[in-house]
Amino acid sequence: MSHILVVEEEDAINLCSDSCHRTYARRINVTYEGWNGTHEVEFTDWCENCGVVLPGFEGDSNNELCGDQDANFVVARFRSEEGEKCERHDGRHWIQVPSSYLLDEKEIV
Repeated sequence: MSHILVVEEEDAINLCSDSCHRTYARRINVTYEGWNGTHEVEFTDWCENCGVVLPGFEGDSNNELCGDQDANFVVARFRSEEGEKCERHDGRHWIQVPSSYLLDEKEIV
């Protein structure tokens, strides 16, 4: 499940929580228009603000659903330079992606 920030009617940005929703809206300098419910994500995605996993009901692009990803309940994390991978599957699945994978404030126009 995710929160969605809609930018210019077509761009939907997935976020893990209302806190990340508010923070990201400030970060990209758009108006936070309130909580709009939680939305199912078809394929695994990542919170654009903090990088935490948003498990998709179809799994990832390879149709895999890692139990560690699905069980993650920690949202609205601080960004992490290293990120966090699952303990099983030889660390093949991200629980939280590294901050370098996310939009940097310097890249925002």
